[in-house]
Amino acid sequence: MFNKKDMGQNILRFGLLVYSFFAVLSISGMSAGLIFSLIGLSLVIVSQKNIFPQETSSDTKKVSFLILVFMGLVLVSTIVSYDFLSSIKRAVKFLGEIAIFFAVINLKDNNEKSFIRKLIDIILIVSVIHSIYGILQYFTGLNLTGTKDVEAFHRVKGFLDHWNSLGGLLGMVFPLMVLRTLYEKKAKFVIGSILILFCIFLTSTRGAWAGIVVSCFVIGILSKQFRKILYISIGIIFLVLAIPGTRTRVIKTFITKEPGRVYIWKTAFEMFEKRPFFGWGLDSLRKYVEEKTGQEFGHFHSHNIYLGMLQEMGIFSFLIFCLIFFVTARYLMNELKKSQNISLKYTLLLGLFGGIVDILVHGFFDFSLRAETGYLFWFFLGIIYSL
Repeated sequence: MFNKKDMGQNILRFGLLVYSFFAVLSISGMSAGLIFSLIGLSLVIVSQKNIFPQETSSDTKKVSFLILVFMGLVLVSTIVSYDFLSSIKRAVKFLGEIAIFFAVINLKDNNEKSFIRKLIDIILIVSVIHSIYGILQYFTGLNLTGTKDVEAFHRVKGFLDHWNSLGGLLGMVFPLMVLRTLYEKKAKFVIGSILILFCIFLTSTRGAWAGIVVSCFVIGILSKQFRKILYISIGIIFLVLAIPGTRTRVIKTFITKEPGRVYIWKTAFEMFEKRPFFGWGLDSLRKYVEEKTGQEFGHFHSHNIYLGMLQEMGIFSFLIFCLIFFVTARYLMNELKKSQNISLKYTLLLGLFGGIVDILVHGFFDFSLRAETGYLFWFFLGIIYSL
C-alpha cells in the first residue's frame, strides 16, 4: 500500500544527504538537496496533516512560529519592495534557505537521531577534504573547476566562487570540529581541526577569523567541561597577529578607511530611516544607489547582516530574528543544564551553537546570512532542535 509519509521521509532523508555532501562544496548541490528535501517534506506534512511531527517539543514549536513570522515579514517586505523583480527573485531563494530548518525538524523521531549525526559527520569530512584542496590551491594554483581569480599564493576559494564563502563555511564548521576533538580525543579530529583552521587563514576572510575567535570564547564561557577552548581562541588571536600577512590585513582594517564599504553602511542606514517598518525589499540597495547617483553600482547587499536586515526588511524582521537567536540560546542553556556528563549530544549542541555564533559575528563584516552560509545557518538551527 502506498504510504505518503514513508515515501516522503525517504525523499526527505535523501535530500538532506545530498545537501550535507554539498554543504561546503557547491551552491548548486545545496539547492538540489533542498529541492528533494522540500518534496519529501511536502509529502510528510500532507501525510501527518501537520507541519510538525507528533512528538515535537514546545520549544521547537515556539522557535518555528517565530521563523514562520519572520518568513511572513520577508514576503511583506517583498510586496512593498522598491525593486520588486530583484526582491522576488531573492525572496524565493531566501525562503528556500530558511525552509531547510523545517526539513530537519521533521526528522525528530528518535530513530532519526543517528541519521542526523551522520549528516554532521558528512559535513565534517567534506570540510576537511575541501580544506586540503584549498591548501593545495594556495601553494600550487590548483583549479579543478576553472574558477576565476585562482592563482598560487593568493586568497583561496576552493570549489566555491568567492573566498568569503569558503571562509564563512569553514568558520561555522570549525567549532564543531574542535569540540569533537576535545570530546573524542582522536588524531583524525585534531588533524581535521588544524587543516580547517589553516584553510580559513588562507581565505584571508577577516569576518571568519573574528567569528571563530568569538565562537570559541563563547563556548568556553558556556561550558566548564570545555574551558580549554578558551586557549584555542587566544591561540588564534596570537597566530593572526604573529603571521605577517594576516597581521597586516588586520591592521589595515583599523587604520585604512574603506570608503566603499562605509558608504554602503551609511546608505543602508539612510534607507532604513526612510522606511523603518518593512524596509525596501531584498536586494534593493543597488537600484536605490544607482537612481540616487546616476552611476552603476556593483553591490546588491550592505555587507552587514544587521544593517542589511534593517534596510531590506525593516525593524520588525530584525527584532524577530534577534528573538530567534535569544530563544535558541536559552533553549541551549536549558539542554546543557540537563546533561550531567559530557555526551556526544552535549558536544554537538555546543559545536552547532558555536557555528551560529560564528556567522552572527561574521555578519558584522559581510551579509553572511545568504547563499552557502545562509543554508548552513538554518540547517544548524534545525539540528539543534532535533538532537
